[in-house]
Amino acid sequence: PQATGVLPYLASGNGVCSEFSVLTNLAVAITLEVVEYLMGLLAESSEFHDVERLCQLFQRLEDFYFRWCDGEFIDAEDANLPLIKKKQLREQLPEREIELGLRQVDVYTGLNVMILLLELDGYALRKDDLKDKITFHPCGKPNTDQFDSERFLRLPFP
Repeated sequence: PQATGVLPYLASGNGVCSEFSVLTNLAVAITLEVVEYLMGLLAESSEFHDVERLCQLFQRLEDFYFRWCDGEFIDAEDANLPLIKKKQLREQLPEREIELGLRQVDVYTGLNVMILLLELDGYALRKDDLKDKITFHPCGKPNTDQFDSERFLRLPFP
């Protein structure tokens, strides 16, 4: 998908392979300019003035984030998505001086998703119809089965 189609694409639910592929297209630290651009697309998109669609996007990103935290993508035996994407990026960016390692692709992808979730959380706080529906808790929502106070300690930082 084109950059203008990333947010609707992620909200559409096209599968984990596709999600990982789209999200690793930014397999470097996401810049403030890119975050502002994506949030601008979100604000301008009539599709995401629909609270349900925006909540769906948030839930898909949050699900991806928690699965990333659990090591699902890097530890996959049958389809190691970070490895597949690393090879694609090396072919697409042969001039890049720094070698993209498997861990870098995985870590940057997860951290970029976390940044997007934090941005969506901040956006939702400014909207009365969203502030009770979209809240991002990096360790999981307190007092739920999803909560893990040590989640950050296990993140695969290089």
